Amino acid sequence: MIEVTVENFQSVEKLSLNIEGFAAIVGRSNIGKSAIVRAIQCALTGATGTDFVRHRPECERLVRGNKKCKCQATVTLKTDKLKLIWEKGDAVNQYTVWQAGETGEGTVYSKIDRGTPEFLLPDFEPVRVGKDNDLIQVSEQFDPIFLLNQSGNTVADVLSDVAQLDQVNVAMSLVSKDRKRDQSTRRVREKDILDLGEALTRFDGLDQVTADVADVETRFQAVEGAQKAAKQLDDYVDALGDLEGSVEALGAATKASIPEGPPLSEALRKRSELERFFQAVVERAPVVRRLAGVDKVDLPDEEPLSAIAEKVERLVGWIAQLREFKAALPALKKLDKAALPEPEPVSETLARLGTSQSFLDKQAKLEATVAKMDLLPADELPSPDPLGVALSAVQTLQTFLDKQARLEKAIPKLEKDLAEATTTEVTILEEINELGVCPTCSQDIDAGQCLHLES
Repeated sequence: MIEVTVENFQSVEKLSLNIEGFAAIVGRSNIGKSAIVRAIQCALTGATGTDFVRHRPECERLVRGNKKCKCQATVTLKTDKLKLIWEKGDAVNQYTVWQAGETGEGTVYSKIDRGTPEFLLPDFEPVRVGKDNDLIQVSEQFDPIFLLNQSGNTVADVLSDVAQLDQVNVAMSLVSKDRKRDQSTRRVREKDILDLGEALTRFDGLDQVTADVADVETRFQAVEGAQKAAKQLDDYVDALGDLEGSVEALGAATKASIPEGPPLSEALRKRSELERFFQAVVERAPVVRRLAGVDKVDLPDEEPLSAIAEKVERLVGWIAQLREFKAALPALKKLDKAALPEPEPVSETLARLGTSQSFLDKQAKLEATVAKMDLLPADELPSPDPLGVALSAVQTLQTFLDKQARLEKAIPKLEKDLAEATTTEVTILEEINELGVCPTCSQDIDAGQCLHLES
């Protein structure tokens, strides 16, 4: 069954009807029978133009004489397979389609060309009749009954096409070909069965042979186990012979005369003492060699030696401070050459840096230390002691030299870091000048309102 609804198509304002099987529309003239048939044909073939659209009384074409309006004709077809709504007018040309079981808004197809749309194939596809294509689902009032006015050959072709007899013939031909191929395959398989039956007779008694093979494998495993046991027994016999020889040798050892216990223990104790004495000699020999000739050295009195030691300690401390001041002197020279900004007083700069005053204090200490060194008479300087003070002074000197070497190695890195910091500072100043606004006070740099940066 097909449910049909037509709205605003020619003389039909709105109409709904159900078509089930073969149906004919009958009635007096000029009541819209042909309009219903044309509406269904237009919906199934995507008709062009808008001459069939029924206009409302308030239509702009009728009231104002416009060339276009918003009026439209609508045809709805609903079957058990799909639901179709065709809308056609000046402002619309589209299909809305729902397949079986679909709900919602449906699928919209806009601007469909003339002809049967793809979503209506094959149910509503026109049939080829001679040279023309006819839509057999709909026939107009004055058209002849389908195929009654055609020749026998045309009728036969149409019926063959409608019934798909060509496809049936092709299917029959393919079935016949498959049947012949299957028969040929069956004959080949029957021959294979006979050949395999003859070949199978050659395997008579195979079960007994398989059982014999399994029995042989079992016996072979038993033989392998017996061989392993025999080898182990041979190994035991060889080991027993070796043990008998060892027992004979030990029997001869029991006959040797063993000395008495006390003399042997005494000899062992003396040997241990001799080893300890030899070890002590080896450890003390280098010390004795270093102390050779010490008894010939004249030792000074205890009191003068203590005073000299104190002076030497002070002298070593002064030398250490002098080296620290010399290492700090290049940094102070660079500080003196630095260009200080005019608006900031020198005292504030020194307070901000936090290091110059400490350098000045160290310089004052250095001058006081030099003055003290001038007060020390030359004849009161201690003479080098080869065993004590001289060695300590050399070690201290070596320590200072190591520190100086490390500081000298660090100078290039510090200079490099200073150069990188200077480059970074210049880059930042250039970017701020390009910006034109101070990041601290947000004042215009070029206008001279900023006190934090120089233009």
